[in-house]
Amino acid sequence: MCFSASQCYAPKPDGNRIVTVSIEKTAQLWTVLSPSAGAPPEWFRDFLQYITHQRLNQDSELAWIPSAELMTIHDRLALVARSSAAAETPYLHVLRHFIHE
Repeated sequence: MCFSASQCYAPKPDGNRIVTVSIEKTAQLWTVLSPSAGAPPEWFRDFLQYITHQRLNQDSELAWIPSAELMTIHDRLALVARSSAAAETPYLHVLRHFIHE
């Protein structure tokens, strides 16, 4: 199924992952959090901004986040990963996939 002229997706049979394919011939496997994962934690907004390198500005438009600010966000997320080392939630699982020390 395509959602734009340049990108298509296909859900995996397990319902927990989606594969996207772009016109540039790249594929990406994404983990999808199920509704049973619960409400996102407070730090999840930082995580989404870190992954996309963007956030909504005052006009509700996407704006790029400067590199120095991304590093600050990374450091906050790394602290979350370290301080929650013994815990295991779907959100922390995704965080640890992207934030490495």
